[in-house]
Amino acid sequence: MSRILHIGKYFPPFAGGIENFLADIMPIQTSQGEVVAAIVHNHRFSLKMKVQAEIWQQQTIYRVPSCGRLLYAPVSPQFPFWLNRVLHEFQPELLHLHLPNTSAFWALWQSEARYIPWVIHWHADVFSVLNKKLAIAYKAYRPFEQKLLAHAKNIIVTSPPYLTASTALDKWQYKCQV
Repeated sequence: MSRILHIGKYFPPFAGGIENFLADIMPIQTSQGEVVAAIVHNHRFSLKMKVQAEIWQQQTIYRVPSCGRLLYAPVSPQFPFWLNRVLHEFQPELLHLHLPNTSAFWALWQSEARYIPWVIHWHADVFSVLNKKLAIAYKAYRPFEQKLLAHAKNIIVTSPPYLTASTALDKWQYKCQV
């Protein structure tokens, strides 16, 4: 039995691929004897300072307040504080980071997080070809993305064709599993 903390963007009822995947994988991990929690953003924008912790099918979901979105990314100045607190209180033995997700970058600066093994679930590349603002932002995003990938013990990719097509994963192929 191990303690797994997922770092995601949002969680249902917010509808999205990463969110639906979290809602699917967490009960499976619990049924296999793992103790599972997730820290995500609250999809309802708020300037409140308090995190919402709720029990969902035997897992704890920590919803950190967010005050908006910038280029698909939640904006939450409180996220690093709450991540540190959840790491301290939940004491995970494994971090499961779901990318793309700018909030996962905070694990790079949390000393407790750096000493825990990481698994990255690679849901999608950041596609910036059709959006000039996203293309510019990706230049700032990519170094942090690559630092996360460098630190990860394993990277989970959704399909063999995706693994070969992803330029972001080029130098990390040896860590990748489909």
